Amino acid sequence: MTKDNFLIITNGTSAAALLEANQAAAAYLPWDDILHEGPVPLCATLAELSDARSGFLTKRYPHPAGNGANVFERRDARIANYDSFERIELWFEHDLYDQLQLIQILDYFCDADLAPGKLHLVQADEYLGAQPPDKIMRFRQRSEPVNDSHLAAARRAWNAFRQPTPEAWADLAQDDLSALPWLASAVERMLEELPSTTNGLSRTESEFLAKMSGELQTARSCVGLYLDNQPEPAFLGDWSLFNLLSEFMAAKHPLIDQLDGCWTSHDQAQRERFCSSTVRMTPLAHALLAGKADRIEINGIDRWWGGTHLTTQTCWRWDCAAEALVAP
Repeated sequence: MTKDNFLIITNGTSAAALLEANQAAAAYLPWDDILHEGPVPLCATLAELSDARSGFLTKRYPHPAGNGANVFERRDARIANYDSFERIELWFEHDLYDQLQLIQILDYFCDADLAPGKLHLVQADEYLGAQPPDKIMRFRQRSEPVNDSHLAAARRAWNAFRQPTPEAWADLAQDDLSALPWLASAVERMLEELPSTTNGLSRTESEFLAKMSGELQTARSCVGLYLDNQPEPAFLGDWSLFNLLSEFMAAKHPLIDQLDGCWTSHDQAQRERFCSSTVRMTPLAHALLAGKADRIEINGIDRWWGGTHLTTQTCWRWDCAAEALVAP
């Protein structure tokens, strides 16, 4: 076998570029979807889900070029052409961002007519996109053929993630997910992105606000401080955090004071003004961190968590102390 009929599917463009620099395969497919943000509903086909995802991402990230519908169409066309490759390798990391992508892709291949030994999995406990160019290929030593256990765990998890309530996802904690060794921790971490019973904030929202509670900082330095001290395994990027700042600012009762510029603008000068603005937390933000107020009671909620649409009237929460869901 040569790289001429060899496809690598990985998490994003950084990892794909490193692998391509090492001429590891003939073709590379970065999945490039932030599945822990926005709607991931039950859809009959990959094309239907990609349409929903591209619509959400284009609105949320209007300035980067990598989230348009045409990008998802090209991506989906490449994976649909899997039969033209003799070997396919899936290169994914241990964090939530990657584990959600991995279960989606493995679920897709559950229905594919694959020859035995064609699909292989490379699971890394380090960040692929951050590897030195001459070191990334060492992970190929971990390559293993995808088997029925991998596929069954992924199918259960992917189906659970897209349900209209988070109950099936929480039930995965009782399942044997050992075929995908970092999936169990991803299940727990995603549950922590539900609003807390303590203050209505997700774990990320609480931790990000806590990083702002000291001396005054710019939006850029707040994001950098969080990224430099993000709990492992880290899964958030700077764009997600700048969007979170925008949401804090745009709430009915803001959690931070108005910033200059606009993060989601196509105008680079507007984005730079936003990043350079000083972040000041409001009294409400301090009250939330102290557990003396509830974000949903004050501001409501309207966002998606996988296939679950969280609204003020139908908001599932996560009790971190009890490690349990709390129904609306």
